[in-house]
Parts: sequence; structure tokens; C-alpha cells
Amino acid sequence: MRKILPLIAGLGALALLSLGASAPAVADLDHTTWANAGNNAVVARDCDGQPGVQCRAYFPDLEVGTQGELILVYRWASSHVGSVGDIRMKKSTDGGATWSGETIIASSSADLRDPSLTRLSTGRLILSYFTYDAVNKAVIRTETRTSDNGGASWAAPVAVTSTIPHAATSAKIIEVRGSGDLLIPLYGTQGSDPNSSVVIVRSTDKGASWSGNQKTVASGSGTVDWTEPAIAELEDGHLRILARTKGNGFQFDSYSGAYMTTWTATQDLGVPMHAPELFRIPGTNKVVNLWSQPAGSSRPVMVKMRYLDRYWGETQAETLYQPFRDNWDAGYSGTVLLGSSLVSAVYDSTVSGLFIQRYEVQDIEGAYTPKLDLLAEYNAGSVSISTDMTATDPAHPEMRPTGAIDGSTAYFNTAAKAGPAPATYTIDLKSVRQIGKIGISLKPQNPVDGNLYPESAVVYTSTDGITWTAVQTYSTANTTHLDAKLLGGTVSVRYVRVDITASAGWATLNEVALYGFAPYGFGHSQP
Repeated sequence: MRKILPLIAGLGALALLSLGASAPAVADLDHTTWANAGNNAVVARDCDGQPGVQCRAYFPDLEVGTQGELILVYRWASSHVGSVGDIRMKKSTDGGATWSGETIIASSSADLRDPSLTRLSTGRLILSYFTYDAVNKAVIRTETRTSDNGGASWAAPVAVTSTIPHAATSAKIIEVRGSGDLLIPLYGTQGSDPNSSVVIVRSTDKGASWSGNQKTVASGSGTVDWTEPAIAELEDGHLRILARTKGNGFQFDSYSGAYMTTWTATQDLGVPMHAPELFRIPGTNKVVNLWSQPAGSSRPVMVKMRYLDRYWGETQAETLYQPFRDNWDAGYSGTVLLGSSLVSAVYDSTVSGLFIQRYEVQDIEGAYTPKLDLLAEYNAGSVSISTDMTATDPAHPEMRPTGAIDGSTAYFNTAAKAGPAPATYTIDLKSVRQIGKIGISLKPQNPVDGNLYPESAVVYTSTDGITWTAVQTYSTANTTHLDAKLLGGTVSVRYVRVDITASAGWATLNEVALYGFAPYGFGHSQP
């Protein structure tokens, strides 16, 4: 267990911790470990010319350049709002593993916010953002800038004009197939209603001008305030917008090429959303959706695969990034397709970083079936355990070998060895089953003082108990959440083994969770 002090000897000492009732269990996975996740592309440091004032990266976006390089843009400022920020750029030629130095590509006496970057079919880069009066706390306007040399230089800003006098934007410009027109989604108040509306504005000259071509897609009203719309072309003539209110995210579509005239009624998706993004994977029926989802005092980034012939409720969302501890000032993903991989950038002000997450398309396809009830199966004799993590404590009977399969991530619901690593824990399912996701919680965070004590471990699967495949490795990891490893579809598994290789204090395994896999979603079960 994680102790108030590291290396407290014995469970008797552990029982003296004044924790009161057990911490609430985590019902399901709320963090996912992806391949190549966690690369910190931008680290906070003192603001230029302001010693002692720390600046951070906010609101990132990604694009792929003409040579396959990743291009990252972000706002650089000292706070989420209320400070002047500029827009900076970095590049990576190795898929996001390493990054170049930064370049300032847009600056002003105003705060430049929510940058997005799109590469057009001509190779031109077009950057969009909105300007903000940080003193008077008011949006000024949305602007775009273009570059025809890969970001080496940028044209002067072009204002995007519409019936919203002070419009903001937060998502990519799209280039419509066929016509080549550009569309930018905006939001803000128009007329006398204090609530924001969503409009799209069209450019017919590749971003040289934005005027005279707009459509109001959703009007603000006394009860609805529309913000942060994102737009995608799913099929020729079929556009979709995701936007949020003060509560849930909504979807609305335009068909038959009538994107400047006719849109469907809004559809409530039933999920709180901030800053959604969506795009279709070319040549497939797959549509990637991401959003930041307010959850109490935190704002994790969610990712969900959708299909052109499936409803919203037929596939599951996975947690792409869980902020470190509770933190609302995080998220705002920017995502691109790079080969068969998806690459997302997210920021987290708690750890003052901008992180690059790289993961495979197949990891977010289909849906994962409900968690296996391993404790019930153990009690019925259809699952067995082999482990040296057999420590018990009379004051906490939930601490026992089966504590790692009891479905709870509460502090004492755990399996532990009365001593440091190495330790091992093996689950035998008694038959080969199809598993799509494995959840692991190593040492639970101390719920009293929040102390973290890292642990290293390797997770293996096997069909025969002889040949083992390593599916996940943790190196001095703090698993503050039940962490998911997606197996890329379904894998034949009879045995799951967790080897604890290093620990601060007693070797501990808090929870193992196993899930099946339903390819291509659940079927038409929800509207």
C-alpha cells in the first residue's frame, strides 16, 4: 500500500492510518494507457521577459505537413484566461517522439486563443484563432493566417466577418471536397439575445477572404447557449457539426450539398462536452470523435469511434487522457491521422505540460463488454488465483488475495505481499476466453494526504501457462486511476499474470479488471 511514510513495516502499522471509511470504489476504467503515450512536447517555463512568471502551453492542435512531419500549434500564456498569449509552433519528424524548438507564428497586443491548423489540398497551411481583450474580458474577432512554405513564414491576418460581430472559433477549418471551398465554424452572440449562436462562414478563395457567405446553423435562445462548434465533411454533401451548450454536446447535420441552407434539428448526445473535434478516416466509414468531458472537478479527454451507419450509443468512449489528480484546466485535444495511428495533443496545467498521445485506430474500434465478475467466478470455482501476495489485516478484512479481483479500487481492497517486490499474481480463467481490455491498478493513492508511491510491474497473458506475452509495462508508475490496456480487438486469454518488479514498501496490486470485446459496436440498441 502507499503509506503516509514510505517503507512502513507491516500491516499493523498500515492499520493505524486514520482513513476512516474506505475510499469510494471506481466503478470502471477512467484512464487508458496508449502506446507511446505521455510524451511531454512543451514544458512550462518563465514567460519571455518575465522572470518568475510561468507560462504554459494551452489549446493545442496538430496537422501533418507535406513531408509527413507533425506540426503542433498552441497558445503560450501564463493563465487559461486573463493574460495575453501568442501562438507558437513546433515540428516533429519522428511521429511525435521528439520536437523542434518553438517558433512564434502569431502575436498581438491582444490575447490570441484556441489556434487550429489545417493543411489544404494545395499544401497551404491555414491557421485560425480568435483575438480576446484580456483586460475587458471580451472577444474581439476571429482571424486566419496562411503559409505556403510549411510554416516558415505567414501572411498577414485576415478577419472572418459574419453577423456575429465578435465571433470566436475553437476548431479546424475544413476544405470541402469537390468545390474546394473552406468552411469555418464560429460562435458568439448576434442580435439582442445574450446567448451564443453557431454560424459557418465560407471562403471561396482558399482563405484570402471571408465575407458574404455564411449560414446560421443554431441560434441562441433564452435557454440555450451554443459554443465551441466543430465541423467535418463525412461524405460528399454531408456535413456534421458537434457543438456544446452549458450542458451536453449536440449533433446536427446537413445533406445533399445544402450546407449553406438546410440543417437538421439538433440531437442531444447526452454527454457533457467541451471543445469537441471530429473527422472521417479517408476511405473508411469510420468517424473519430474527441472531446473534453467535465467530470466533477476534472476534465478528461474522451475518444470514440463512430461509423456512418451506426448510432451514437452503439460504440463506447475511451478515456484518452485523465488529468493528473483533479484538474478542470486540462484537455482541449487536437488530433490527426498519421498512417494507421492517431496522434493527439492535450494539455494539463497541473503538471504544466502539453502531452502527445499516439495510439492505433484499432484501439478505439468496436465496444468493450461489461467487466467480468472475477470475484463471483472465483467463489464459484471457475477462476483460481496463484500468488505470494497473501498478506491480511484483521482491521481490514477486504485486504486479502481476492482484494485484487473484488471490483473495488478502494484503498484497502487490495492484495499485498508483506515485504517489497518482487511479487507475482496469476489469474487462471480455467478456459480460454476472448479479452479486449485489461484494467490495472497497482498501488492506490493515499486518500488522506494524496501521497503517491510508485511501483513497477509487467502484465502478461497466456493461453497455456507456459508461453507468456507481455501486454503492458509500468515503470515507477503512479496508477492513480484504474488504467486500461486495450489489446487491439480481441485476444485469446486463459491466464493473466502481474509481476511486481519494484515497489516503495510492500508490493501491492489493487485491482485487475478484464473485459470482452464486441467488434463494430453493440448493434442498434440506442438512438
